[in-house]
Amino acid sequence: MAKRKTADAYVTELQQENKKLHLMAYIMIALLVLVLAATFTKKFMLVTVLLLIAILYQIFILRKAQKRYLRECEDVNLELTVMPQISADHIEEKGTSLDKKEVLAAGLIPSVDKTISVFKTISGTKDKMQVVSGDISLVEHKAESGVAAEVNTGNWIHVKLPKSTGYNFRISEDQLFPESLRAGFYDGQKLIETAGPDHFPDTLHIYTTSGDTMNALNAGDTAKLPSTAFFRKVQTLNEYTPGKLGISVRGDVMDVYIRNRFLGSAFSVRDQVDRNRLLANPYPELGHVLELTEFLLG
Repeated sequence: MAKRKTADAYVTELQQENKKLHLMAYIMIALLVLVLAATFTKKFMLVTVLLLIAILYQIFILRKAQKRYLRECEDVNLELTVMPQISADHIEEKGTSLDKKEVLAAGLIPSVDKTISVFKTISGTKDKMQVVSGDISLVEHKAESGVAAEVNTGNWIHVKLPKSTGYNFRISEDQLFPESLRAGFYDGQKLIETAGPDHFPDTLHIYTTSGDTMNALNAGDTAKLPSTAFFRKVQTLNEYTPGKLGISVRGDVMDVYIRNRFLGSAFSVRDQVDRNRLLANPYPELGHVLELTEFLLG
């Protein structure tokens, strides 16, 4: 990505690029008109050559220019809104900052072996925490037996905390992955489902190493779960995001996966981009996730 500029400078630059795309589209239309006109001459070779030129122009020039413009809009949007939250300085299109081994180690979602792919990723720091946010896909089985599988996509946030929380628990929302796999998956990690605080949504399932943690917490004993304030914040995030939520906390690491939510925002080559569009945050969930850490660290 180019050096950081002001929002207004980016708007001017992208609007100029958009005008060029419209001109290129008109050239494509002109080529198609020539193809149509050539058909009336009944010259097969001329029609074939003009049609071939039009196809090659569409595939190798126009389409590539459109993809480049849309990617630039997405990247600038991220640079102006999401990246400053973690002081990120670049975007990885094929993210290497998010380690696939960390995704597996989180024990949050069962996946078919070697099917995790990482795409657009940003990384940085926030209050002595290392933060990585990347769009991922993985293949999951639909049931414990059989070969039926589906692709699960979303955004994964990995946070390395400055100290250990002493916790080891998971929160899994209905439809994060097939319900038939949930109990067996967490049981394999020796985690059992436990009750949450009052009014905590039934669609969010908590798994930890202790079964009666809320009673222990209320009694002032050593708890296996954080305070109710943490769970109120989880509920706020869950109510805000349209995606399906999963959270894993293990010592000094927190991983959050939100199914069907992504870093990039959709742009169109048909419309001119404006300042408001570039400054619209495409992924406010990252801010909510960072706020969760305050309740883990006290």
